[in-house]
Amino acid sequence: MVWQPGPEDTETMARRLSLGGSVRPVPGTMATSDRIGRALADIRPISKHGVVRTESHPGDQPLREACANPAAVHARIAAAATELGTTEHRVAASSVQYELAERLWTVAIALWSQHELVLDVTRLHVGTDAAVWRLAAPRPQAWHTDDQPDRVAASLAEPVLDLLAVLHRAIRVTTPIADGLLWGNAATAATLALGRVSGTTAHARADAVVATLLALAPLRNRLDTVNGTVVRRSCCLYYRSRAARICGDCSLSEQAAAKAIVKLRRPQ
Repeated sequence: MVWQPGPEDTETMARRLSLGGSVRPVPGTMATSDRIGRALADIRPISKHGVVRTESHPGDQPLREACANPAAVHARIAAAATELGTTEHRVAASSVQYELAERLWTVAIALWSQHELVLDVTRLHVGTDAAVWRLAAPRPQAWHTDDQPDRVAASLAEPVLDLLAVLHRAIRVTTPIADGLLWGNAATAATLALGRVSGTTAHARADAVVATLLALAPLRNRLDTVNGTVVRRSCCLYYRSRAARICGDCSLSEQAAAKAIVKLRRPQ
C-alpha cells in the first residue's frame, strides 16, 4: 500500500514550511510517496551526500532526536576524531556538522531544482553508524511547487537551519566551538550542493535558490567572492587534521596554515 499524507500531516507540513512565524506554505500540492521515492532515487547518483534511503533499518531514529542528544553527538565527534587523526574535538565537531549540513542541502536543493519538490527534512531519520550521517526517509513528505526561487529558498532554509541549530547546541555541551565557524560550514555546504546539480534549467533554479539562502540569517556574510572565487570568512579547521592542508575556500593563507601545521607537529 502506498502511504499518503492525511489532513493532520498536511497541516503540520504547512506549519513547518512557514515564513516568519506565520503559516505561509509554498503554493503547491502534496506529492505522493511514490513520486518522492522516485525523485530521491534520481538524485542519489549525484553524490554520496545525496543518498537517502526510503526503507527503515533497525535502530533508525528521527534525525532531530539524534541531533539533540549530546551523548550521541559526542559519539559521532569521537568517531570523526579517529577518522581525521586528531585529538582536537572541535576539529572533529566541525567535520560532523559540515557533513550533515552538506547532506541536508544537497538533498533539499537537488530535489527542488530537479523535481520541483520541497522535502520536509524534519521527518528524516538517521542510522546507527556514528561515523556517517546515513539519512533515511521511511515516510517522506514533500510539496510539489514551481514557485519562485526566493520563496522556495526560505521554505528550504527554515527546517535545515533549525536542525543544524539543534545540533550546534548538542555539540557545545561537550565541545566548545565558534558559532561563526559552524554557520560558515553551513553556508559553504550550500554552495557545494549547488555544484552537484546538473542540467541547465535545474542549475539555474539551484543557483537562484542558493543566492537567496546565503542572504538569510544566519548564513548572511559568511562567504566572500574574491576574483570570482568563493572564500569563507571563517576556517573549518580541516588543516588541523591528519590531512594537514587547507580547503579551496579557506580564509587562511597557505603560509599561515603551514606555520600552524608546523606548530601542531612540534613536540609538546
